[in-house]
Amino acid sequence: MACLMLSCATRRDELMATRYPGYSAEIRHAIDRGYPINGMDQEQAYLALGEPICRKTIEREGRPVDVWIYPPGGRDPCRTGEFRIYFEEGRVSHWDRFDAAPRFSEPRTP
Repeated sequence: MACLMLSCATRRDELMATRYPGYSAEIRHAIDRGYPINGMDQEQAYLALGEPICRKTIEREGRPVDVWIYPPGGRDPCRTGEFRIYFEEGRVSHWDRFDAAPRFSEPRTP
């Protein structure tokens, strides 16, 4: 096992150590509380909410919109995920069905 319980930093750990200190107080607060805010970039949304179960791109009013979908997912998580965040030009533009912060989860390993 290459990574025993020694200092194996995850992507989130690295971002929290290197990028988080430079974010605005508002962004840090949202990350700490685990919720999205308009204008967050994708890295900040990842730090706040963790890895989505599905990512896809849709078209809205002729523009591409990235969509991150969070659990629970059911048989087809890209269609049945309960919480979605929408990114336009790399920034959170809106979200739907947000009742409580999902728990942060590391990406699944094959």
